[in-house]
Amino acid sequence: MDNQTFEPQKHYGKGPQGWMHSDQRIYNDVCAALAFNHEIDATEINVNVDDASVFLSGSVFDKEMKDAATECVENIFGVKEVKNELRILR
Repeated sequence: MDNQTFEPQKHYGKGPQGWMHSDQRIYNDVCAALAFNHEIDATEINVNVDDASVFLSGSVFDKEMKDAATECVENIFGVKEVKNELRILR
């Protein structure tokens, strides 16, 4: 490598033109991420995916769990946006 600095992370995540995960793949990834997150009880969460936008509905126990669900999902590859409509149980 002449005069070039090797940067292993420089192009990480850059795929071919037009490549994206299907809604079904995103749905599966979201469900798995919610199921295996130690901060979230996802038993009352409904997940829908439309054009890479994730919609969360249903209920959780507190605001921290609601926020954790958003954070968990927004970091999944292929997710464009998260619409969190979860209700907090009183």
